[in-house]
Amino acid sequence: MRRFQMLAVTAAVALLSAAAVAQAVQYEIDPVHSSAQFSVRHLMVSNVRGEFAKVTGTVVYDPKDLRASSVEATIDATSINTHEPKRDDHLKSPDFFDVAKYPTLTFKSKKVEPAGEGKLRVAGDLTIHGVTREVALDVEGPSPEVKVGPNFKAGASATTTINRKDFGLTWNRALEAGGWVVGDEIKITLEIEMGRKATAPTPQPLARDGQVSHLRLLTQPGGVQVYVDQTFKGVSSEQEGELSIENVTPGSHRLRLTLPGYKEWNQQVRLPAGEMLPVTAKLEPGGPKPLGLEEVEGALKNGVSSKRVAVFVTQFGVDFGMNPEREERLRAAGADAELLYLITQSRK
Repeated sequence: MRRFQMLAVTAAVALLSAAAVAQAVQYEIDPVHSSAQFSVRHLMVSNVRGEFAKVTGTVVYDPKDLRASSVEATIDATSINTHEPKRDDHLKSPDFFDVAKYPTLTFKSKKVEPAGEGKLRVAGDLTIHGVTREVALDVEGPSPEVKVGPNFKAGASATTTINRKDFGLTWNRALEAGGWVVGDEIKITLEIEMGRKATAPTPQPLARDGQVSHLRLLTQPGGVQVYVDQTFKGVSSEQEGELSIENVTPGSHRLRLTLPGYKEWNQQVRLPAGEMLPVTAKLEPGGPKPLGLEEVEGALKNGVSSKRVAVFVTQFGVDFGMNPEREERLRAAGADAELLYLITQSRK
């Protein structure tokens, strides 16, 4: 158990912020934490606000090539909520959205382009009430990624304004004093939370000659940029990885480098803001031995998750083979099917 605690700092999991994503990644919109909100003028004196609570879809984001980015979203028209049940029923009726005939609203992007720092402009087809019109969304984001359990999360906000009559939503009633019950202009705001599953990085040996890795580090507001042999590896800020960077004091960091077959290397350095610092990590043969059956079983019984144990098994292997008795022991300790399969493939 103690070894698992010591190795937890340097588990081989690469965590990159959204700003450091070097290629297109696909997110799924989280319907629980996303919504499509709207406001419309009522009786020409106030704004009525409401939302569609069920939003699903896919976002593909490539900060290096926005032409490869896209958005597809579906909104459940039956999830409309203006906090007034009678009004909601009217909005669902054939006078407005006619949800029995048109149960969804959809958006499919056609072009994504930059619109200033941290902003995008997304043009695409919006379909409401069976009518499709091109609209442009003004987007703030996506935000930097955060890691939540085994997944990465990011968010974005988008706004646009449409004329409801362009989509066949023409119902209205004249007021005695002049004017109309419902305004034509609809202001729309999308609040999107999206996620993607963490994928294990392809193993890339940091020590090309088996002895030395050349690391270059550059401190930035978003974290410490890491370069290995001149190759950008991402942003690390007290995160886990083959190379981990632990903040000790302001401007002072402890670097830890863990590679299978080598002893752990660590060094404390000062990283002046905005300056590139070359570091040479001299690696000595040795390092942790493959994991034993009792060690894996003990870690599971002490609350280490199967996914965490799988990281160590992948990194160090095991020194035992599997049989029905051992499989039953590990399963009773909390091992899931994925970990059991990994162990059968990882004996060293």
